[in-house]
Amino acid sequence: MSAPLDVERGQMEVVPPPDLDPAQATVIGHVQREGDRAIVGATAVDLATAAG
Repeated sequence: MSAPLDVERGQMEVVPPPDLDPAQATVIGHVQREGDRAIVGATAVDLATAAG
């Protein structure tokens, strides 16, 4: 999933499939600079940890 951003801050909702096992899933996100597409930021979150 990707979305262009025209603001400095924002959020994106990722809706997992109903049969996804959170213990086996990680969401990885990154931000790319327009033009040369260089990755300028990235993070990963295990869903088992994030689900609380």
